[in-house]
Amino acid sequence: MAHRDHADDRAGRHHATTITTEAGQVEQYLARSGRRPRCPHPAHRVARPRKAPSGLILPECAGRPAWLAARKEGLGGSEVGALIGVNEHETAMSIWNKKKRTTPDVELTGAPIEWGHRLEDVVAQKTAEEIGMVSRFGGGLWAMNDKPHIRVTPDRFACKPRSWYAEAVIECKTAGDDEHWESGTIRPGGRGTGSAPLSYQAQIQWQMGILGLRVGYLGCFHIDRSRQFFTVEVHFDEDWFGEMVTAADRFWSDNILGDEIPLHDFRHPITEDLIKEQHPTVVQPSTDLPELAEEWIKDYQRAKAKFEEADRDLTAIKNEFRSWTGDAGAAYLGDDKIVGYPEVSSTRIDVEALKRDYPEVAEAVTVKSRYRRMTIRVPKKYKLPDA
Repeated sequence: MAHRDHADDRAGRHHATTITTEAGQVEQYLARSGRRPRCPHPAHRVARPRKAPSGLILPECAGRPAWLAARKEGLGGSEVGALIGVNEHETAMSIWNKKKRTTPDVELTGAPIEWGHRLEDVVAQKTAEEIGMVSRFGGGLWAMNDKPHIRVTPDRFACKPRSWYAEAVIECKTAGDDEHWESGTIRPGGRGTGSAPLSYQAQIQWQMGILGLRVGYLGCFHIDRSRQFFTVEVHFDEDWFGEMVTAADRFWSDNILGDEIPLHDFRHPITEDLIKEQHPTVVQPSTDLPELAEEWIKDYQRAKAKFEEADRDLTAIKNEFRSWTGDAGAAYLGDDKIVGYPEVSSTRIDVEALKRDYPEVAEAVTVKSRYRRMTIRVPKKYKLPDA
């Protein structure tokens, strides 16, 4: 995250050089005593929970090298989601790779990432406004006092207008219309009227547990066509947090400190890429499969047959829609738009013409690549009668 000056922290602006509130005095004392780091930027006044089982260990303005090092020394909210199987973008293996491998960290880029950062303060202020509070600076990286590998970086704290004590944590999100959100409340066990992706619910539960808070707020702005804003109040689920801590402790003890390589989640969408990265080239001509592979061959045939049948069904349904809409630009069911035909245009290079008319240019810009493509052959003796 970038450094932020908080327009909603009007009550604290005149304290830029002289801190007079009780919370500020505590912060100043801790900074002098060396018990806890304090961000030196005067505008980055840090709110804090009243009774947190954790402490601020790295201010947000510490710099990229310090943050990259800190990432390898603990587990954050999105990472623990991978350990309990609710993160669509990470697995235990991908987390292990980041912590244990020496490959450089790649900073994510692109429009969604950029606008997520740019709109974070807007989402925080809107969320605070919705709940009648103000958003305060989260400070940086917090860690549990008795388990320093359990860490969190809160986006913002929700405070009463003239207070610097956190009443709740705010997690800011921007999303597309493909994510299902509903404003409301989520209570332990998933009960309530609110809705948010499970990975985000796990993330804010992790934050509440580490920061000693009983309530957290997910604020989300849909940046696609709907332009909707959602505020979800999430109540602390002690049992779920306990499960996450257990998973984090086990992973840290066995896989990070103990150097045990975690198992792949073969159903996860990123696992294929992870395995390809681990084995990019042929090192040995062949290897022997275990006896268990006979079951894999049977499962492969069954899954392939189901996939082909489902693909045929999907094609048939699409063709029904296509036939019914005819030359119309869209089709509605009542007030709901079901079928659309957005215009798609593309620009491409005529490779054959380039080779024919400008062979030297074509040769200069041609990039050759080699990669491994897996094939699976089913011998006759293993073929299933109905596959």
